[in-house]
Amino acid sequence: MKLVRFTIPDQLDAWEALESTEGVTVEGVYRFDSFVVVKYSIHEERTEVEKENLQLLHGWADNLCEDFILPSLKNARQRELYLLERYNIDSRTAGDVWEYLKMREKKNGGENGA
Repeated sequence: MKLVRFTIPDQLDAWEALESTEGVTVEGVYRFDSFVVVKYSIHEERTEVEKENLQLLHGWADNLCEDFILPSLKNARQRELYLLERYNIDSRTAGDVWEYLKMREKKNGGENGA
């Protein structure tokens, strides 16, 4: 996410150009008396960050495929707490790791592991 400030009316053309640029997603526009602040992201940058996060998921999944306690836990909250306590993985990431493990299991025909 990036922020840029445009003065009004001097930089109105630049603001409009940013909004119409292909691959740019405007997340928010905050209006003030003589300027606006535009919060935006660039598709390529978002994709790169998501690919980096996927690589982290790969690493955790490789370590967790040998864990015998994790699959025996009955619900998402138990898995979140276990992953936080044992592997220092936050709750949001824990959900992503679990979903990735299940996806990989299906991809590998039900086998556990890579």
